Amino acid sequence: MVDLDDRETVLRLQGGDVVIRSVDSLPDQLQQSFHESYKIGFPEEYKKVKRVVVCGMGGSRFPSLILQDLFKEQLKIPYIINDNYTLPGFVSKDTLVVLSSYSGTTEEVLACQETALSKGAKLTGVTSGGEVAAFLKKHGAPAYVFNPVHNPSGQPRIGFGYAVGGHLGILMKLG
Repeated sequence: MVDLDDRETVLRLQGGDVVIRSVDSLPDQLQQSFHESYKIGFPEEYKKVKRVVVCGMGGSRFPSLILQDLFKEQLKIPYIINDNYTLPGFVSKDTLVVLSSYSGTTEEVLACQETALSKGAKLTGVTSGGEVAAFLKKHGAPAYVFNPVHNPSGQPRIGFGYAVGGHLGILMKLG
């Protein structure tokens, strides 16, 4: 059994002190991502959607689960988390589809983005780049593309503060 009080063992098992620095940087990740995402300009029609569908897998799905639970009493419209290759049939021009992928290469999210576009959904996203960022830019969709400077480990699971703050900033900006 691993002694979690043994710093050297934990460092060795987790890839060194860079992981600990990433964990310790969670407040910085949250602050950076919230402030940057809240500054995004959204068209007025984005504020009139009737539902939000977040497409994300694994660690890119967890921030939505956190926000869904923390703010369930404040959410005035359905907020659905889609961890699948296909979108729900109700997605339409009245739906905000949030593409959530730390790397921007999550295949389930990539599969949903074209369908969301074809259904006329409003698009946005939270990502550090990749194909998701390129897709959103190509289609002129407002998005939060972050530079993970406070995640020196580069591990998405330890940089999830970017997605939590990014999603929160977008939701608050849209009311």
